[in-house]
Order: sequence, then C-alpha cells, then structure tokens
Amino acid sequence: MSSGPNNTTNEEEETARLRRMEMEVRQLRQEIKNTLKEKEVHSQFALEQKRRREKLKADIAASKKETEEKNRMADELMKEIEMLKAEAVKVEEERARLKKLSESVDKESRELKGKIAKVTSERGDF
Repeated sequence: MSSGPNNTTNEEEETARLRRMEMEVRQLRQEIKNTLKEKEVHSQFALEQKRRREKLKADIAASKKETEEKNRMADELMKEIEMLKAEAVKVEEERARLKKLSESVDKESRELKGKIAKVTSERGDF
C-alpha cells in the first residue's frame, strides 16, 4: 500500500509539472505573438517612414526642377529687358537726331521764306 500513495504523489507531481509546463508554453506563445505584433507595427512604421522619405525626395526634386525652370525664365526675361533697354536707347538717339533734323529743316524753311519774301518784295510782284 505504500506504493499506492507514493504512486499517486508521483502522478500528482507529474500532473502539476505538466500544467506548469503548459502554462509556460502558453506564456511563451503569448510573448511570441506580442513580439510578432510589435515587429509588425515596427515594420509598418518603417515602411511608412520610407514612403514619406521617398515622397519628400520626389517633392524636393520637383521643387528643384520648378525653381530651375523659373530661374531660366527669369534669365530669359532679364536678357529681353536688356535688349529692350538697348532698343530704347537707339530709339531715343534716333528721336534726338530727327528732332535736330526737324529744327534744321524749320530753320532752312524760315530762311527760304524770308529770301522768297525779300525777292518778291524787290520784284514788286505783291
């Protein structure tokens, strides 16, 4: 009979040991699930960060291209402005030349009118 209670004690100890092991296995499984969830969240976060960086790089490249285009257009406008300024100087010089010529023609016209008037009065036509 002594083997009976001893046997029961061994079975109880074994059952208790198996239950503890089963609990440990459950805890380990839960820890693994939690770790996997954390890694998945971290992985998703990393992917999102990567997408954001790529979008920022694309935005920066587009902005840089746009800035270069605006600078090129500004350079072209500056060249056109310089050409127009040079043309304006030429036009002003031509206007001044024509004004002098007009004044000279007016002076000659007055002188000729005076000579015509003198000749006409000397002849007595009028």
